[in-house]
Amino acid sequence: MASPAAAPRTRGSPPRRRPLRQRALFSVILLAVLVVALELLSLAAFPLVLHRGFHRAELAAQRAAAMQVAWQATDGADPRDQPREILHPYLGYVTNPALPSVGEEGFHCEPPALRHRSAGQVLIGIFGGSVARDFAQDGGTEPLGRALGQLDEYAGRELVFLNYAIGGYKQPQQYFALSYLLALGGELDVVVNLDGFNEIALHREANGRTGVAPIFPRAWAARVRTVDDVAAQRLAGTIGLAQERRAAWARWFDAAPLRWSVTASLVWSLYDRARDSELVRLQGRLQTLRTAESWVVTGPRTIRGVGGGAVDEELVAIWTRCSIQMHRLCRANGIRYIHALQPNQYLPGSKPMGEEERRVAIHPDCYHARSVPACYPMLSAAGAEQLRIGAGVAFYDLTMVFRDVEEPLYCDICCHLVRRGNELLGAALGQMIVDDSR
Repeated sequence: MASPAAAPRTRGSPPRRRPLRQRALFSVILLAVLVVALELLSLAAFPLVLHRGFHRAELAAQRAAAMQVAWQATDGADPRDQPREILHPYLGYVTNPALPSVGEEGFHCEPPALRHRSAGQVLIGIFGGSVARDFAQDGGTEPLGRALGQLDEYAGRELVFLNYAIGGYKQPQQYFALSYLLALGGELDVVVNLDGFNEIALHREANGRTGVAPIFPRAWAARVRTVDDVAAQRLAGTIGLAQERRAAWARWFDAAPLRWSVTASLVWSLYDRARDSELVRLQGRLQTLRTAESWVVTGPRTIRGVGGGAVDEELVAIWTRCSIQMHRLCRANGIRYIHALQPNQYLPGSKPMGEEERRVAIHPDCYHARSVPACYPMLSAAGAEQLRIGAGVAFYDLTMVFRDVEEPLYCDICCHLVRRGNELLGAALGQMIVDDSR
């Protein structure tokens, strides 16, 4: 029996629909074609719009940089992306404990930073600025320890050096650091304070130019510029929000599958370029914003009003008074106090220099080239007369320890030494202490 013929499609009746599977396949193919076409179009547009080619690794690195929020620690953030220094209520600032090799108290010493005396150990704290910090970290304590081991009271005991020096510190920060550590319950047997340069060289470089009292920490106006300035606070908050938005977009576009898309990379690059321009504009406004001349920023008028040559005398006086107070504090706590005036390349006659070292270590136009020759003789005189004789402080002038050393020892135009320089400095200080103890 013949099958009935298919009913003819009448005019106006709806067309027969393809099976669902065919329609889905067709949609997928069409979508894929559109995606490929869009990706090819974006690939062609990339150099035309952004004036650079599409490089996946380069874009990933840029997104990673955009995800870093400069002034706020975020969960899972790389510690290397944290600010190096953070404000401290008593010390002005300390090294950020979020950074590697920094203790919870903000110092570079091996944890724990707070130690207690024992019969078998000698706890020796190193105080000062970056030269003292490098001295403790890079070769200075070994020869100093060998020399101190010759003294009867330390013979046969383990010498433990603790690094409480922080870059940029100047008196009274060393004095306050010692007081703070003792207030926290820490104990020491010996305090070595290696300083002098920062006290007379850093004021004109930073605080002096912004009208800040010389006794305040280095670059104080820059550290607290938004604390007492409402306009600066608002602008800093706007910058923070813009950074957060930029970081959020970077995180979103860095996730799969968008990270593999040329089109997504093009969209993100255009957005990020706009946000970067916005941040540059906002940060430029913040930098040019007039800092409020409040007490929070500038400090006591009676001190910051000192001018002319009296500034140098005041800087030396602060250094002298603080060292005497450290000595008295140590004596009250049964601690041996050792004060050393660090050497510096700008002091005439302090070191012979060849052309190679001079090219690395001397810059005639920097502040140090003027401050050191003018003030170092004042520091030496204050140490010899007011400290050692007047107050009984064990003061050691190290300014001429490299007088006969021709090999290069300084590694920058400021004050810092290579390891060999720290070794020679530690040996010289140790020998002076041994000779003085006989």
